[in-house]
Amino acid sequence: MLVSLIALGLMHLKYWRAIVAPIVVTLVTYIVITGPVFSALDVNPAQSIESLSIPHQQIGYILNDENGTLTDQQAAELDYYMPVDAWKEAYHPFLSDHIKFHPELDRDRLADDIPGYIGTWAGIVGNNFGLAVEGYLYQTSIVWQIHEPNRAYTAAFASQVMDNPHGLEMSPLSERVHHGLMDYLTFTDEQLLELIWRPALFILLILLATSAGVIKNGVRFLLISTPVILNWGTMLAAIPAQDFRYMLPNVFILFVIALLAFGKFKLENKHEDLH
Repeated sequence: MLVSLIALGLMHLKYWRAIVAPIVVTLVTYIVITGPVFSALDVNPAQSIESLSIPHQQIGYILNDENGTLTDQQAAELDYYMPVDAWKEAYHPFLSDHIKFHPELDRDRLADDIPGYIGTWAGIVGNNFGLAVEGYLYQTSIVWQIHEPNRAYTAAFASQVMDNPHGLEMSPLSERVHHGLMDYLTFTDEQLLELIWRPALFILLILLATSAGVIKNGVRFLLISTPVILNWGTMLAAIPAQDFRYMLPNVFILFVIALLAFGKFKLENKHEDLH
């Protein structure tokens, strides 16, 4: 949101006074919610190591490829966080959880030495760049690949309430409606997976609609798609699994962008300055 507002300001510099207020409100709201509100509600932020899914996966892919190479020093550095053999066995091409939550991974040690880990990862990638790219493409395939690749899985939806200490359980208001929705979800998962549950298709349609909007209305139309594109970029950098939920906002915004792409907008120039 903040980057979108900054982009808005850069494209409409003469209206900067009107744009400063939303930027300030956004910053203050973020600080208040993530600070005192989170503290009052006892919300614990995720560990910073949660953003290391891509490096984990690239290392795992390199370890499992017959052409992958590690120096003795790099192997020793990996052992500092988790034994190399365990890392190799835990690797799944499309899911980082088996590494992230492996009982032999020292999460505290990793959290305390992220720069050291990044340095080890960079060295391994530098020696195995082609394999690192392949591992990256496997892990992020749901973001850019419409067709589900071989050995992949797509987590389309979740219909169960996990065991929890709060007593939460599934209790539909209408069993008929519940079963009808479950039948729909099951059918689409089994028969229409790549049409409905692979977010890459929605990204493609968003890019096409955005291109059409830019052709008709100029480069400023990009402001409408900026939040979606930034979210897409975030997932390309750190998506931990092939879960549809990570890209859910893009599904809803697609219809807005597509509708706006059909229109032609004219910027008003009646007021050069806002007071």
